[in-house]
Amino acid sequence: GLTTVRGSMTWALLFVTILSILLAWGHNMMWLTDWFIDRFPMYNKFRTVASILVIAEFTMPLLGALAIQRIIDTPDWFKKNRICFYASFGVPVFFCLVGILSPAFFGNVITPEEMELKSNYEAQGYDLTTLFMSLEQARLSMVSADSLRSLLYIVAGLIVFYLYFKGKLQPKWFVTAIIAIVLVDMFSIDKRYLNTDSFSPKPLFTQSQIEPRPVDLQI
Repeated sequence: GLTTVRGSMTWALLFVTILSILLAWGHNMMWLTDWFIDRFPMYNKFRTVASILVIAEFTMPLLGALAIQRIIDTPDWFKKNRICFYASFGVPVFFCLVGILSPAFFGNVITPEEMELKSNYEAQGYDLTTLFMSLEQARLSMVSADSLRSLLYIVAGLIVFYLYFKGKLQPKWFVTAIIAIVLVDMFSIDKRYLNTDSFSPKPLFTQSQIEPRPVDLQI
């Protein structure tokens, strides 16, 4: 999108995307967070600063959609932007491979707060070394698994683009395939947070199970 979509819209979307990411860092860039809290009404009503990432979740797909529209409208786009195209896929593929092969590259998966908690318990005579090693390995495995998952989706997208550039996919099927990949990706991630286990049958407690106390009757 950054190399394909021309005009002020591109830079505006890029700016607000970066801004939302910086604000989501919270205490890691507290001077910016405090500045927004002091000067932007209602900003301090966020339950968590990471909520601001909803901006990036809108601007990045929008820029991608604008890029796809430009590609469809420009028949010889691939010939003119071959290097940019390969770079746009190559860079994320590189990071995915790093995540698969060396997930610790992206930083410590044990937070400072957890390390402080570990130190406090060890000061009381508890040995949590094995527990924290298991926790670290579990989190590194999650990084590797999600890196592999991302790599598969990137490759799927690359195949769709390749078939389109080769003339084997009509524009409508090209867009349909991209939408399908995005929906499958989003559905599988969303199920981590909202799935069948998130719902329960009608009230777990019936009226007969909750007997009013005298004070309840008085109220």
